[in-house]
Amino acid sequence: MAEKNADAILQRLIRILSQEIVIYTKLLTVLEEKQQAIVNGEVEKLQKATEDEQATLSDARNTEKERKQTLSSLAGTSNNLKDVESLRQLISAVEYKYHQRLNEIRESLENILEKVALKNEQNKFLLNHSIQFVQTMIKDLLSSRESMNDLYASNGKNLDPKYLAMLDRRI
Repeated sequence: MAEKNADAILQRLIRILSQEIVIYTKLLTVLEEKQQAIVNGEVEKLQKATEDEQATLSDARNTEKERKQTLSSLAGTSNNLKDVESLRQLISAVEYKYHQRLNEIRESLENILEKVALKNEQNKFLLNHSIQFVQTMIKDLLSSRESMNDLYASNGKNLDPKYLAMLDRRI
């Protein structure tokens, strides 16, 4: 009876892990959309992508919680499954008939999570440089008044720098 119960739990775990692959693939797509929005300076698309990212991450957290509960249930079916903490450990502890499918899932998860991490790093880099650029531009715009003391009008007179500032700093 415990073996059939373990089989049912393993089947459920395989479904959950497959669902995680789908969720992380969706996350990768959202991160790619986010990257394009950053590169193209499309603020509305960036907001939408960020909202989609948060929703997808919420789905991932829920699925992870479900996976942990299922692993906990599985640990109660056999002594050799009690200390399983990773998919690699699970593969070595379960019946051989599950090895290939669990191994495929593990490889897919590793692959997609690596791509997600890389895309996150790229987006972080792009955002940091965008912020740096904006800060530099603001600094340059705010300091433009001081660097324009030697400008002349067409009549040869010195221009008053207070009229040349690119930003009006009055509140």
